[in-house]
Amino acid sequence: MSNNTVTFPSVVIQSYMTFTAKRWGQFPTITIVGGAVAGQEYCTMAPNWDITIHIANGVSTMAQVKAAVEAGSPSLNNTSVAGDLVSLAITPTHGTDTVATESVTSLAGAVGLDTEGFYSDQSIVALTASFVPFAYPFISRVITITNDETTGSNTVAFSFDGTNLHGTLSAGQAITWDVTTGKIIWLKYLTGAPKYRLLVKGD
Repeated sequence: MSNNTVTFPSVVIQSYMTFTAKRWGQFPTITIVGGAVAGQEYCTMAPNWDITIHIANGVSTMAQVKAAVEAGSPSLNNTSVAGDLVSLAITPTHGTDTVATESVTSLAGAVGLDTEGFYSDQSIVALTASFVPFAYPFISRVITITNDETTGSNTVAFSFDGTNLHGTLSAGQAITWDVTTGKIIWLKYLTGAPKYRLLVKGD
């Protein structure tokens, strides 16, 4: 069970914008609507993580849409922003192309772990100074978190409720729970973004 077996779903919108999911099991739909001012594009998110991008129809550029996705905006439950869930790559030389409104578009092409396994590391989701949620579509049975730093003070912190700090891992440390702990865990860093691995096995 390794990151090499995972292909995250993506979708190409208007020929030159490729949206790709960044979190396994959280594959939002993408909708582009008008009503914004060019240069002030922004994203909103539904409780189920679906993303709506607000643009100036036919005026906003692909580069401005990318900036809006990366800047994001709080979701309704304030746990994530658009750029946490999807990346946006623009085909070279098309950043100044203008963008039109787009109906709901789903990400597709996911190839991943079986429904009883979940994996993440810093190449998939980088930790931040705020708790990042990692949700999986099953009840966890075994969870292992590893701080892959060999030296230094970069520390992994974990939480079972997204608010309270329930433990930390210094460089080289790992922890495993062989108990049922629900469908989500939150991670962040305390002093700097460490290399880490999160491996979850379903019940």
